[in-house]
Amino acid sequence: MTGYNNNMSTLPAWNSSHHLNKTELSINAIDYFKQVVTYLNVYLTPCIIIIGITLNTVCLVVLLKSNMRYQSSSVYLSTLAIADSGFLLALFINWLSWVRVYVIHRHGWCQLVVYVTYVCSFLSVWSVASFTIERYIAIVYPFYRLTMCTVQRARKVVFIETLFACTLYMYSLWTSDLREYKGFHVCSTRTGWTHFVEIMMNIDTVITLIIPSIIIVVLNIRISITMYMTQKMNHSMFRMDRGGVTTIEQGVCLSSSDTTSSLTGERLPTDRARSHNTSTQTNITRMLLLVSTVFVILNLPSHLFRIYSFFMTLASSTFTISSTAQCWQELLQFLFNVNFAINFFLYTGFGKTIFHRELIKLLRKQRQRLGDIFGFAVPLYRLTQRSQRSTRTLVNLSEHGGETGRNQLRE
Repeated sequence: MTGYNNNMSTLPAWNSSHHLNKTELSINAIDYFKQVVTYLNVYLTPCIIIIGITLNTVCLVVLLKSNMRYQSSSVYLSTLAIADSGFLLALFINWLSWVRVYVIHRHGWCQLVVYVTYVCSFLSVWSVASFTIERYIAIVYPFYRLTMCTVQRARKVVFIETLFACTLYMYSLWTSDLREYKGFHVCSTRTGWTHFVEIMMNIDTVITLIIPSIIIVVLNIRISITMYMTQKMNHSMFRMDRGGVTTIEQGVCLSSSDTTSSLTGERLPTDRARSHNTSTQTNITRMLLLVSTVFVILNLPSHLFRIYSFFMTLASSTFTISSTAQCWQELLQFLFNVNFAINFFLYTGFGKTIFHRELIKLLRKQRQRLGDIFGFAVPLYRLTQRSQRSTRTLVNLSEHGGETGRNQLRE
């Protein structure tokens, strides 16, 4: 404030009051902006943490307990849910400082929280990138899907990524320590390791932002083009053959050529299996495009600000971040944190995805179990739905016959 007043005194008298008013308005706007950021950190962050951990747990249950567990993509999404929850737990310990519970500023907790934050952030990013690569192979190179996009291979990839992350970020266990700051012990970088940590943070930016973002953007563009061309070809084939349900299915299945259900492992009639697999693969791919796009949007600003600060520090040894810039950094970090809590909404909030369908099935099963335990009556609409399914099963039995019809009836 004093600096502004001194500057104003050098201006002509007739113009001084005008500039002073603009300055006061600017200062008031900055103060208001700081208050907004503070409220976001104090009040909204714990809500995001609680909601995020709860919904990530729901995602994990759906992915591991439903038919989605037979999909290789569910391995990456399960890892994503676990990593996001781990990050949010570390964030919660850090947030406790806002309410004067200084758990993070204790020896042991300081190193652990920093380490878990790095590892979970890495696994979250590369789960999305691995998911993108898996979808790219399934859509663009469909003949390799049965050999490359398997649950076993996905588990191996996740294991390698986890081992790499746990090894790479071990440096944070000895570079983080408690330091004296204004009479308090705070979790910070150990004395003498500041430059090394800055270098490692920029390496982290490369491997958790630049490389995966390039992979995600480039492969998503290729996936979108391939899906568009496939749909365009299918429409052309439909116009050529008006009898055409089979024609459409065969055209779509240029990106899904097997006749075995990836969900149940049973042998299905060719047309039905192709239609089923195509719908599943398209559904998962659309979900991927949404998740990965939101990831890039929410992660990019925070990392760019980190890169900007690093280069400004190299350009000038006296460079310090202003209070306003620090508020912007906190706001961008808040958006970054939101990314770890919203996947459930991305899975369910944009149409009837395969995740949405499996979630509804699990909820109905749990409701039925509660009814059996506590004697609740099954609602009439449930009986109606069950009767309709039985009718469709009998029709399938008469149409397909053989072992497939008996397996459906048994289910």
